[in-house]
Amino acid sequence: MVPIESYCQLDLKLLSAFGSGNTIRLYEIFKSYAFKKTFDIGFNELRKQLGFFNEGNYPEWKYFNAKVLKPAVKDINSHKQYDIEVFYEKRRGLDKISFTIKIHRPQDLSKIQVLNLNEEIDRISRKPNLIQQKYIETVLFFCKKDSSISNEQELIDWIITDLISQQIKLEAKFNFKFSMNAISKQVRNGSYTQPYSHKHLVIDEISFDPVIYEEMKKMERKGLYDSIKDQYSSELIRANHFGFIIDS
Repeated sequence: MVPIESYCQLDLKLLSAFGSGNTIRLYEIFKSYAFKKTFDIGFNELRKQLGFFNEGNYPEWKYFNAKVLKPAVKDINSHKQYDIEVFYEKRRGLDKISFTIKIHRPQDLSKIQVLNLNEEIDRISRKPNLIQQKYIETVLFFCKKDSSISNEQELIDWIITDLISQQIKLEAKFNFKFSMNAISKQVRNGSYTQPYSHKHLVIDEISFDPVIYEEMKKMERKGLYDSIKDQYSSELIRANHFGFIIDS
């Protein structure tokens, strides 16, 4: 699976027309598979790609489909004449979702612009790229449901300041989504009151390991939660997306 943060061929005008961050992230996924025309992906795997799995959001298909997937596909298909059209189905009793991608616009690969969530924000212009902007806007949209934001533009300025600070500090280890998730939690609980208020945010040497992840996944499927806790540290468990085992 191509990571949704990179390697996707995105059209800037089309991105600006989409109404939500979920639509943009799904569009990235669909574009990364467009060359195959058809592909299957597990329900929980798709939730992980969208950042919902670790947060425990939309665990049931009917709500995920109604609130996330169906509106996003409708949004994408409303602009199909400019790029792609998406069809999907999920058969009863199966975890996987089957997608079909129809390309309406041949792409000139020499003119494609690639956007990346982890792309460096220029320190002088302080302007995130379009997908970063949409991500920030979507995060704040959901934050406003839990807390009052009196000056959204000022808050965005603080966020950009902290993102640039993290990029300088962490360099190649910088993770835009990780930073935004940390900021989001602080906005929701009212502790994000000035730039650098999340300076405790540090990505240490413990990071996602695909080999360890596969081992944990096998154990998790067998219900061996205690064995996972005994064999791996809590930091390593969280880094490999099984933090829910610790919290359960």
